[in-house]
Amino acid sequence: MRVLLILTVLLIGCSGKRGDYIALSNPPLHSIALEMCPTCKYYVVAEGKGHTHDYEPSPKDVVKVENACAFVKVKGLDGWAQGWRGVNVALEEPHFWLYRDGVVKVAEVLDSALKMCQGSEYKTGRFRDFLLRVDSLFSVRFEGKACVSTPVLKVFLEGLGIGVPCVLRKNEFSEPSEGDVERFGKALREVGVLVLARGEEIVAPVPENVKVVEVRLHPHKGEMYSSFLRDALNPLYGVFTQGVKVYDDEDHQKQRTLKGGDQPHIHQLNRPREEDDGLNVKHQKE
Repeated sequence: MRVLLILTVLLIGCSGKRGDYIALSNPPLHSIALEMCPTCKYYVVAEGKGHTHDYEPSPKDVVKVENACAFVKVKGLDGWAQGWRGVNVALEEPHFWLYRDGVVKVAEVLDSALKMCQGSEYKTGRFRDFLLRVDSLFSVRFEGKACVSTPVLKVFLEGLGIGVPCVLRKNEFSEPSEGDVERFGKALREVGVLVLARGEEIVAPVPENVKVVEVRLHPHKGEMYSSFLRDALNPLYGVFTQGVKVYDDEDHQKQRTLKGGDQPHIHQLNRPREEDDGLNVKHQKE
């Protein structure tokens, strides 16, 4: 497979012909892009179920990415795309779709790509409209504590104001030791609430008096982001005390790099392959 991929790259390397679509590395990126422009053209590389970390791209994926107007990927999440030329969005927490600041920064990148690649179809006002919807959805604040199975759930809950004093696994792929399970069980009895990813099987015993809540952590294929987030939030209502945080203009100035005429941009892609797509947001050249 690796030899075939290399040959594919060599064959298309001389082409220089690019499409007007945007290649996206994973479904969460696609869900945000669809929200910003549902009629624009995209190609999603790792669009199947499961983790995108260990995805194996096909020869078709290589061709589509090389011929795309722009390729957007996320550092720390799309390991299979390491070394692929494109916009490498770098965030402190790569599971960007689970917290507001990550969504906003990714939306900035997509806004710039859509302006360049789909300018006739994309209306710039949609970016501002999307940010308002994101602020509205993330304005909910919960009070309380919960134990979780993985650090990814901790990111999601803490962004909503829920304290997470106990995490069973060190990461999504590790198995807890006997000591980890024992310590987690003791903390779980004290906290009284366990939050799991929907469909997840917990390896630690759960006391009878513990409230178990399941939330969805990943958008479905072709699903708009706001629909996913509403569904992810729904199980938390009634379990935790609810409050509201209002995002104002000061918050937008702190979190957004887009303001006035200072727009980030992607350089036109008629440049050597070894250059990265340039953005006025934090990203890394590999």
